[in-house]
Amino acid sequence: MTSDAKIVRLIFGLRAERYSFRKISTELERKNILSPTGNAQWIAATLDKLLSNKKYTGDVMLQKTFVEDFFTGVQIKNTGQRCKLLISNHHEANVEKKTGDSVQTMKMNSSSENHITESLK
Repeated sequence: MTSDAKIVRLIFGLRAERYSFRKISTELERKNILSPTGNAQWIAATLDKLLSNKKYTGDVMLQKTFVEDFFTGVQIKNTGQRCKLLISNHHEANVEKKTGDSVQTMKMNSSSENHITESLK
């Protein structure tokens, strides 16, 4: 297992234990784990994006973006213009499905962090 996979598992595990984004950030900073962009400080948006990414549980979502005009090649975020396709168990998961599902359920039930209003200062 790569060190990145261990970090992802740590983040999912902490969130599954009901750690707030602030507490997760503090724990990562305490362990001197840099964010994906190389910053010492982890922000809520980064954690939220990571925890929302289906690839860590072995799934993949297709058609998140699409190219409407092949001459320009501009990618457009798919907000319902096209059908999306979820392929479960597409690849080996970094995070157990149960943990990933628990984190997603918490996200759906949490209105305060669902809008990423928590400051990490």
